[in-house]
Amino acid sequence: ALPDPVQVRAHPERFVILDGIKADRNKAGDVLLTGGATNVSGLVISDPRLSCQMARGRAKAGTVSAVARGDIPPGGKMIFAAINLGQAEGPWDRWTCQVVEARPA
Repeated sequence: ALPDPVQVRAHPERFVILDGIKADRNKAGDVLLTGGATNVSGLVISDPRLSCQMARGRAKAGTVSAVARGDIPPGGKMIFAAINLGQAEGPWDRWTCQVVEARPA
C-alpha cells in the first residue's frame, strides 16, 4: 500500500530513502556526495535537499547540504555522483546524511 498522497505532498522528504551514500573530499576540501535516493511514494518527488552531519570521532565537523536537481518517479531511484556540498567546518572521517527537503512534482 502506498502512502497517503496528502502526507506525501505535505512532507515529501519523508518518502525519499538514501542508500549507498559515500562522502569524499576534493582537492579544495569540499565534501562530494555519491549515492542513490529512492522514492517510496506514489507521486513524483523533485529536487531532494541532501544534508550531511560530518564528524571525526566524537567531534562534530559541521553540517553541509545541497540539492540534487531532478525528478524521482514513483518507486524510482535517482543516482547522483560527486554532488558538491561545500566545506565542513573541521576535519571529518564519518558522516550521517538525510533528505531534509523535497518538492512534490
